[in-house]
Amino acid sequence: MYDGKTEHQWFEPDSTSSSLFKEICTFNKGTGDRKDRCQFKSVVRLSKDIECDLKECNVDTVRVIKFKASPNDPNNNDYVFYEYERQPCVEF
Repeated sequence: MYDGKTEHQWFEPDSTSSSLFKEICTFNKGTGDRKDRCQFKSVVRLSKDIECDLKECNVDTVRVIKFKASPNDPNNNDYVFYEYERQPCVEF
C-alpha cells in the first residue's frame, strides 16, 4: 500500500490471517535469536490459487509485497520484500 511518505508502493499481508503470508513464511521453531522468525526463500512460485484476505481482496495489481520477518515480535522491524515478476506476453 502507498504510505503517502515515499515513492515506494507495496502490499503487506496480514500475518495472522493471510493465506499468502502463510504460503510465503515458514516459521523457524528453533531456539535463539532466529526463533519465531520467518524463513524466506529467494524465489517463490505459488502452486495453487489462494483465497484473498481483508485488504488483499481490494488490490488490483501487486508489484511489491512486504513481509515482517518476525510477525510475533512487536520490537523487531526487520522486513523482507518480494517483487512480482509478470510472465512475458506471448499473445499474437
